[in-house]
Amino acid sequence: MANKIYFSEQQILADFQGISRVRLQGWIKEGIVRPREQNNQFLFDEADRARLALIRTLCEDFDMCDEALYIFTTHLDQLHSLRADMRRLLHAIAEQPDEVRAAIKKSLDD
Repeated sequence: MANKIYFSEQQILADFQGISRVRLQGWIKEGIVRPREQNNQFLFDEADRARLALIRTLCEDFDMCDEALYIFTTHLDQLHSLRADMRRLLHAIAEQPDEVRAAIKKSLDD
């Protein structure tokens, strides 16, 4: 497994013009963005960068306020978690004997 690449707060602010340090820190405080914290510094990975790109689009193009961003990102996180649960469930079903999979399919078809 490859090592994750992390970006400093300064790198994020340089890469995401238009997002102020105050706003970024507010999003972190509210849980809208959840970077890793190490040695009293925030470290952002690629998922954080993608999330920030989406947040910036929602703010700039759709004028979404921070309260709505919190609600949106909370639901986005729930959806992501449900998708992971579904993948694990499908994997568990795929490992079952044919008769168990057939019974599950029949139950779903009824």
